[in-house]
Amino acid sequence: EERQDYHDTVRVYFHHFPLYEHETVMELHAASVAVQQQGLEHFWEIHDYMFENLDQEPPILISPEEMYAYARDVQGLDMEAFDEVYNDPNVMNYILWDKQQGVELDVIGTPGIFICGKPMNRGWTEIEAAIDEFLY
Repeated sequence: EERQDYHDTVRVYFHHFPLYEHETVMELHAASVAVQQQGLEHFWEIHDYMFENLDQEPPILISPEEMYAYARDVQGLDMEAFDEVYNDPNVMNYILWDKQQGVELDVIGTPGIFICGKPMNRGWTEIEAAIDEFLY
């Protein structure tokens, strides 16, 4: 949003890379796919809610029930469309496929940042400088 010079040259892709062996982590990823189908403003709102307690020791994941209750309250989110995507078995296959791509690229954690297919080994806060080095 802030960098107008990025609008025609930089694309950001979000991939799924479930890290935790928690029994509900796949459902949380499926929920994010279901929300993403309705727009990025909803996606980032749900994403931030789902991951707000991961900095705890040990990390705390919300339950699918908590996520669903939160999603119901998101203004403008179509819950029928959400349910259709969330319950589609192909969504789980997509998430597993996405993770396998990350494994093949030697991703070991998140965020895993790549610029033109090359891993960025600097911190997330330095991504703008890394993109500028590549572009200019």
